[in-house]
Amino acid sequence: MTATPAPLVVIGGPTATGKTGLAIALAEGLHARGIPAEIVSADSRQVYRGLDIGTAKATSAERARVVHHGIDLVEPDVAYSVAEFRAHALAALASLGERGGVGILAGGTGFWLRAVTAGIDTDALPHDAAVRAAIEDRLARDGVEASAEALTALAPTLAAGTDLRNPRRVARALEIGRFRAFAEPIEDRFQQGARVSRLSLRPPQLRQAGGRA
Repeated sequence: MTATPAPLVVIGGPTATGKTGLAIALAEGLHARGIPAEIVSADSRQVYRGLDIGTAKATSAERARVVHHGIDLVEPDVAYSVAEFRAHALAALASLGERGGVGILAGGTGFWLRAVTAGIDTDALPHDAAVRAAIEDRLARDGVEASAEALTALAPTLAAGTDLRNPRRVARALEIGRFRAFAEPIEDRFQQGARVSRLSLRPPQLRQAGGRA
């Protein structure tokens, strides 16, 4: 029987908006009420040991106050993918859920936040040599504009986020789009009974000016 993941509070926003401080204050407030709470850092730079300057990592003292996951996992010369992060985060949240706790997912890497909460299939992003060869043959024969039109017809949302003048990116997007067209629907474990609350922080100058992050 699969445990229900811990209820999750998601705190997003750019660097220096107070995400870490808010996450720690929230966790300690829950601790004061007898509720286990732990923080999962969703920042693609904080996973690397030694990269402390400019990454706004929680300090050793802060990590002593509240358990943090997703920090100092690998050496800087080791590749670490969003798939590995998602597995790490979900394991931590499943364990926390078994203990009746609350998870706090905080970070500035939006793709990593979505990988945990929005059901992105990070476990099997496709690399199909035969499909890629066919796509590249068409690119060479018909040009990038024709392939961009094919991408827009196949996967308009994916196309909207792709540089349609870049042949390499169009080819990769077509490969992913063809995979998704035939893939089974992805089940997001956070749609299976867990509660998710979201907070988005903005820099002080934007708040003062009434702008949007």
